[in-house]
Amino acid sequence: MDFVNFQIEQLKSSNKEERQAAAFALGKVNDNKQAVINSLIDALAEPDEDVYRTIREALQKLGELAVLSVIQALNRPNPIIRSEAVYFFNLVRDARAVPNLIKLLKEDNNSEVRSVAAGMLGGILMDKRSVKPLIESLKDQDADVRYSAAISLGQLYYDEVLEAVEPLIQLLQDKDSNVRAHSAYALGQIGGDEVNTPLIPLLEDEDEDVRMWTTTALMRRNSNEVVEAVSKRLKDPSPKVRESAANTLRTLSSSKLAIDYLLKALEDEVAEVRYAAAETLGETANKRVLPALQLLKDKDTGKTRLGYAVKEAAATAIEYIRQRE
Repeated sequence: MDFVNFQIEQLKSSNKEERQAAAFALGKVNDNKQAVINSLIDALAEPDEDVYRTIREALQKLGELAVLSVIQALNRPNPIIRSEAVYFFNLVRDARAVPNLIKLLKEDNNSEVRSVAAGMLGGILMDKRSVKPLIESLKDQDADVRYSAAISLGQLYYDEVLEAVEPLIQLLQDKDSNVRAHSAYALGQIGGDEVNTPLIPLLEDEDEDVRMWTTTALMRRNSNEVVEAVSKRLKDPSPKVRESAANTLRTLSSSKLAIDYLLKALEDEVAEVRYAAAETLGETANKRVLPALQLLKDKDTGKTRLGYAVKEAAATAIEYIRQRE
């Protein structure tokens, strides 16, 4: 058995190190490339993450022929292979795959395949041709497909994506919380002031992720109604919603109401919330917040998950305000 065929056989080994070594070796061959590529595509159902990553990298190294072969693999009968072939285009962003991915999104009988195709068409390939099929997929019977389509539409910046606003507003009532959450975020990315009214009630949603993503969606939406609604989330029972609210208020016009809520947030039990509130208060450049920030600087010993000291945020905020006096 020659070297290439031996390595192809090793892809089927029960030993993951042997499979990974074979994939690595096959990514370097120049002989019998089509057989090598077909074998690597067959192996895309690999359960081990390290081996799987090596297989994808090997296909990438095999160039143009591999790309065209993976596009053809989007039509394979095995849905696992179809899904993994879709993921390949996260590594190799080739627009030639778009028509095949649209076909999967519209016609595939496997919901996971439709979902990953929706995700790839948005933030990865970002092709204008995908806008209409993604909007249509907001009505898919599977929640994961609707969720992926909403995310992707929020990542596209073509005029045509504005046609998604009304369907996304309808999805704010979806029974699936992930769909509601990411429909809200998508609306925040692509919608105008007309989406404020349907978004604000979602700040009271029973699901904390919906409230968090809706809070984020309301960034840079400078209306008194939005400022008041987001400010109230600084008292949300969920720490991540409170943190999101403090960060969102940084992008909104200052108001006495927002400042009052932010001052209260300096006493929050969660360091991330206190840190975000201190940063946001600094950007208000309002001198009346200085005593509270000074107290935080002197007394707070907390750090965020990433190791940032709350007192440093307070110190920076104080300096910023004093520079603008």
